Amino acid sequence: MSIGAHPGADILITDWSEVGMQVTIDAQENVFIGTPEGGGDSPMVDFAPERFGQIALCAGPTDGHWPSDLELMDVMLGRRREGRKYEGESSDGVYPAGPTVPQITVRRRVPWLHTGVAALLVGSIGAAAVLLPGGKAPMAADNAPSRVSLTDVKRVLAQSNLSGLTVIPQADGFSVMGITSNSAETGKAHAALLALIGNRLDWRVRSGDVIASALEESLHQANVHVQYVGDNRFEVTGTARDPSYTRNVAARFRGDMAPLTAHIDVNVVRADELADAGGVDSALSADNVQYVEASDGTKIFEAKAAGNVTLH
Repeated sequence: MSIGAHPGADILITDWSEVGMQVTIDAQENVFIGTPEGGGDSPMVDFAPERFGQIALCAGPTDGHWPSDLELMDVMLGRRREGRKYEGESSDGVYPAGPTVPQITVRRRVPWLHTGVAALLVGSIGAAAVLLPGGKAPMAADNAPSRVSLTDVKRVLAQSNLSGLTVIPQADGFSVMGITSNSAETGKAHAALLALIGNRLDWRVRSGDVIASALEESLHQANVHVQYVGDNRFEVTGTARDPSYTRNVAARFRGDMAPLTAHIDVNVVRADELADAGGVDSALSADNVQYVEASDGTKIFEAKAAGNVTLH
């Protein structure tokens, strides 16, 4: 039985990145995996996940106790087993060689009719699917088992050092929402939950740094800065010619964040461009018009007529 990304494979896995592999069963009904050319075949121990590039595989009787998705993920995110190398290679080319694997005696099993191979993709990520020989079986991202619990989801978030997120069980999966302070860990948690739940995950989590940058861009004021300080709180600080405008933009932005909720503290003071000598490079005054060029290149003309209107 062949495994690969080519259309003729008995088990078609579109994300398979290694050379095509062949799974065989010998006269003693032991299962082995290797290249189609033969030689160097390795036994597949019942329910013991093996990593091949971005895919983890394990084999065993279809009615046996299969590893959970979390157990498969532990193998995928750990080191690959040494011995999965090809001619001219000193190791498998993906991960450093691990310790020597002890000799394993593979027990006898029933024929292929009662044997399956499970596969789990690293990264993109689909939930584990049991792939039975005799038909084309692409990777599925929505095949998460119903045994996934709220505790499982919270454990993944805890392992990623993410706190303060809200997890809501739904009829067809789980909804996760909130704001985080670590973009890298947020991405890892998202990938891990996709592996666990598949497309039954409603992910409404955003990084605080990303939100802060978006708000700062919306304000579009050089001397106003936004920072995420944790606990769903943002601070807007600096100087502005019209602090009320800054507060209004921040309020509208907060409304646009729904269903995420956050507190945005605006601590902006009014800027007096003409009195801020430290930020002025040059100033000219003639009749009722005053010209100021700030250190950042901003040019300000002020007409000292009735109403004291500032022109830009």
